Amino acid sequence: MAACFIGSEYSVIILFGAIMKDSPNYRRKLNMHLILQILMVPVLILIDQLTKYLAASSLKSGGDLSLIKGLVNLHYLENQGAAFGIFTGRFWLFYVITVVILILLTVFYCRIHKRLQSYCSDKTIIPDRKTIRNQLFLCDLLCLLASGAIGNFIDRILRGYVIDFISLQFISFPVFNLADIYVTISAVMIVIFFLFIYKEDRNFHLWG
Repeated sequence: MAACFIGSEYSVIILFGAIMKDSPNYRRKLNMHLILQILMVPVLILIDQLTKYLAASSLKSGGDLSLIKGLVNLHYLENQGAAFGIFTGRFWLFYVITVVILILLTVFYCRIHKRLQSYCSDKTIIPDRKTIRNQLFLCDLLCLLASGAIGNFIDRILRGYVIDFISLQFISFPVFNLADIYVTISAVMIVIFFLFIYKEDRNFHLWG
């Protein structure tokens, strides 16, 4: 689901970039995309929480279900650790780490948008579509990462544990949930972004 989201969001960004090329009203269109990104976070959190509710109501007493025979099972597990079950039982550590991460993501996200709006408002240059697309894509990844962090944080606050329910049968791997998928995919993509995209884009300077 997260992979589909990434693909659809990137398509929207490409279309957005094409529109911007022919329109002088960059700031308004950036604000529209900002609204879409802000709305994306609660939608992803809602999907995560809904799947956990369904897992608790259906799997907790009913036993495992085979989603893809021999590959993926639905297995209810109450995880008192972090993603994939690490650091079990250290609740205070999760609270501190999650809050710090969310603050950093918010600061980073706001800085990107501020730099992007400044870049598009500069009348001495012609905004580069690739630069705009790259920065918006990075913002999408930050929103995806925040959604995963908040989704599991809600579980820890309300239940004292995180509901996991996706079990891979073809390898030995911890049971996980959609929020874990959000975090994993976004984190990997962010690393790839800074390794292969950020350094090649001369217009993309977050700290300059």
